[in-house]
Amino acid sequence: MTVVIEGRLRFLGWNRPWNVERGDKVFDLSRDFWHVAERLKDAAASMPCRANHFVLQADPTSEYNCEYEEVGGGIVISRRSKFGWTNVRSYCETILANLNGQEIIASIEDGSFTVFANPHGPKVPTIKRKKSDRGNTISLEPGLETSRCGLGKGPQETCAFLGAGQTGFQCLKFDGSTTRTILHRLSEGTFRAKRIGDCAIDGYEE
Repeated sequence: MTVVIEGRLRFLGWNRPWNVERGDKVFDLSRDFWHVAERLKDAAASMPCRANHFVLQADPTSEYNCEYEEVGGGIVISRRSKFGWTNVRSYCETILANLNGQEIIASIEDGSFTVFANPHGPKVPTIKRKKSDRGNTISLEPGLETSRCGLGKGPQETCAFLGAGQTGFQCLKFDGSTTRTILHRLSEGTFRAKRIGDCAIDGYEE
């Protein structure tokens, strides 16, 4: 049986509910993820992910097994015959953070968990990395801090991932550890800006 969940993703961290909001209903995807993981534990599995598209699935042809110690903790797929593993948590957490604020589709079966941007959902604004950008911080074109990120429009309208550096305003939505820190503070209610922007990365500027 396949369960399909559609709605707007509000992801506040690995150990928080992975909420999908649809009207007045809220679905916690983390429960579905760990339900699938429990079925896959110590069994052959694969993770054929691509940009902003996460998949963890049973795969009898895979040379990797799904392994974890406790629900809510770390999870990997580990090679059986020799050393080697892939960090499932890192991939999943990064993709969920990238999809944050967007309309998504999650498909859950007994042996698979898939989540991706809804191709039929509202068009989301995109930003491009500049070749001069360092790390995962993205420089914003002048004016976007107000027109898109909501600077000066109050906490509810200001994107939590808007930052400022020596060269101007920046997007921190895709910045790894900084993103996780912001999401943690949002979950604790200690961050002034409240909105999770729905922007997506669209490669590099020419």
